[in-house]
Amino acid sequence: MEIERTRMVVPYYNNPGMLELQKRNWDRYEGELRHSLRIIVVDDCSTQPAEPILRDCKADVRVYRLEERWPWNMHQCRNIGAKEACKDKENMWLFFTDVDVMLTPEAAITMLDRSLQAGTHYTVERTFAPDFTDRKIHPNTFLCKYSVFWQVNGYDLDLTPVGGGGYGGDNQFMRQLRAITQHQHLEDVVTIGYGRRSRDGAAALPDADTTDLDRAEWHEKYKLALAKKKNTGDFRSINPIRTKYMRVL
Repeated sequence: MEIERTRMVVPYYNNPGMLELQKRNWDRYEGELRHSLRIIVVDDCSTQPAEPILRDCKADVRVYRLEERWPWNMHQCRNIGAKEACKDKENMWLFFTDVDVMLTPEAAITMLDRSLQAGTHYTVERTFAPDFTDRKIHPNTFLCKYSVFWQVNGYDLDLTPVGGGGYGGDNQFMRQLRAITQHQHLEDVVTIGYGRRSRDGAAALPDADTTDLDRAEWHEKYKLALAKKKNTGDFRSINPIRTKYMRVL
């Protein structure tokens, strides 16, 4: 087995139960997988910090923490994670996902133990706990090269609260990524989502989702910010790091 050197970027905001479940999963990363896959968790100034939960994680984990809190700042977390992923400037692979989406060691090996093409970005399958019945592609779970991510210049923070926008921007980033890369969907790589509620209304894991912010209200602010972008005709991401942060683990 020869696994591609990869950095997994995971934003985190007050999901301690979900992060503990992720830690137990990451503890199962062994051998070549543990050596080749580093996990970068970016804590969005949580009141329930990530660092104590991951302090004794057996996997190769680093934790960065934002020093100021903005609503829906997960795109800033992703940009920071991508920046810190390759401090040695090596053009390795970046795997982005959310804290409520689990990449098991079996799925990680299936994804990375193959011939990956630098000019292609890859999406994967997502099934849902607790019933594991249907599947759906997750817009923020994908694999691409470090250089490709920064060719887009990361997620556009003008569309987020820190730049005067709101909740959204995932699809806008993916449109730009698709414009410069090929796309391949890996049907044999199946992640597990814990954030969506099952049909009977019970949560797969109570704190997997962010529930203390109104998505609808903030999405309207995002649409206004996107309309301004459309009026200018300039969709470039500018100044992708706007929040101070520090490494805490």
